[in-house]
Amino acid sequence: MSVSVVRDRIILSTITAQTIIGIRSFEKSISQTLSIDLILEVDVARAALHDNIEDTLDYSKIYLEVISFVENHPCHLIETLAE
Repeated sequence: MSVSVVRDRIILSTITAQTIIGIRSFEKSISQTLSIDLILEVDVARAALHDNIEDTLDYSKIYLEVISFVENHPCHLIETLAE
């Protein structure tokens, strides 16, 4: 027997953050602006059914956590950051 979970997508677009990213010395010496589009796969059925804010994600908190993570975790590659 298999169980299927329907996932909905929430997209947080154009999250901007400053960070040090790159492999060349000049890239490591300056802060760069990154623009991030984040796709979250979530089950929103309960929130939709009850129309209750307590049953959903706090998108502003996620937005701020993404910015904090990016700004506090410099790396060489964008691929590293994406993981």
